[in-house]
Amino acid sequence: MSIVFILSQIVNVYFVYIIYVKLLVMLDISVDLDVLSLADFQTWSDNNLYCFLSLRSKSVEGTSAKLAARAFVCWEEKVAMLSMSRRSTACESI
Repeated sequence: MSIVFILSQIVNVYFVYIIYVKLLVMLDISVDLDVLSLADFQTWSDNNLYCFLSLRSKSVEGTSAKLAARAFVCWEEKVAMLSMSRRSTACESI
């Protein structure tokens, strides 16, 4: 096997892992997610950041970098999500 092939497989596994972690966060599944960093949030789309922040009643104004930083802080501080009755409208405008 060539080194390029091995490196490409490592990159593929990393991206699958990041997608998996993002899905767990978006679905609010209780799992040990201490592996997330600010860099992980910076890979999210603005729509995903908007939804993540809206579900926690946080501001969605600012640049992508500010949204990512705000989402990371919410995650670090374990900011609670809206009640189930209010969740359905939090991300509707995306």
